[in-house]
Amino acid sequence: MSERARWWRRWQALAAALVLVLCAATGLGAGAYSRGVLGRSGSLGLLTPSVAASPSKRAQATTAPTTTATTASSVPVESGFTLATVATPAQVSPGEQLTATVTAIDRFGVAPVRGLQCFLQAPPNRRPLLAHWPPPAVTNEQGQATWNLVVPAGSSGQYGIEVIAYGPNQYYYRADAFVTVVTSG
Repeated sequence: MSERARWWRRWQALAAALVLVLCAATGLGAGAYSRGVLGRSGSLGLLTPSVAASPSKRAQATTAPTTTATTASSVPVESGFTLATVATPAQVSPGEQLTATVTAIDRFGVAPVRGLQCFLQAPPNRRPLLAHWPPPAVTNEQGQATWNLVVPAGSSGQYGIEVIAYGPNQYYYRADAFVTVVTSG
């Protein structure tokens, strides 16, 4: 075999190896992107998992579960889930009460997830509404947990309320709601 033919075969093998490495890196990058970046900006409040090690020490909430009729059975946390968070009313004044409700649904979007410990906190890089967040709440048979919060005096502007819950394999799931605090006069 000529020197040129050997060089060409080596070049082909190197090119094939380079293509395989690029494909693997692209696949790993797409997975990391979808779990990290897309998980933070999921549509309709439904989120995909992101990697986390343990609950935040500042993430806490009180429980006053709501009840809603449903025909779907609840499923265990280990199956994976999506979260949706709502804050009502969306516009409040200092001293008024608002309700933050999270709903956890299985990964197929069918059944509520019961027994899921959820933490309430300020979203990253946002001004916190509360100085001290209430303790964690656990979802009920309808997959819901609710916190009743009083807006502190001196608050004004837009605030985020984030619910975070931990699922299988140390993934965390997040869903945010936003509240506008207005002062009268």
